[in-house]
Amino acid sequence: GAVFARLHNLRGDTFGSGKKPFVVQEVIDMGGEPIKMSEYFGTGRVTNFIYGVKLADVFLRHSNQAKWLSNFGEGWGMPSTNDVLVFLNNHDNQRGHGGGGGPITFRQPKEMKIATAF
Repeated sequence: GAVFARLHNLRGDTFGSGKKPFVVQEVIDMGGEPIKMSEYFGTGRVTNFIYGVKLADVFLRHSNQAKWLSNFGEGWGMPSTNDVLVFLNNHDNQRGHGGGGGPITFRQPKEMKIATAF
């Protein structure tokens, strides 16, 4: 909190008066880690690694069962979209590091396009 309180407003001539920076924090929380993403919700958005892994489960490992996605997100036990930044993959988990699971990547172009559109 103390660090974020010291952030200056963004330039008013570019972003409008009184605008604050958009803060995103990388917290790898797949459910079993000692550090939880919820510990950081009050200071900005937090990366949601589970989102991409669960979408990969649907599109890569369960024959594109998109019908399962009708309540995707909070209905699947994920945090509120107001607290997180979601993504399909990043430079780490594309290579098997950080965040676990097998994400959808450019190596599955059809599924990547579908998941991106979702």
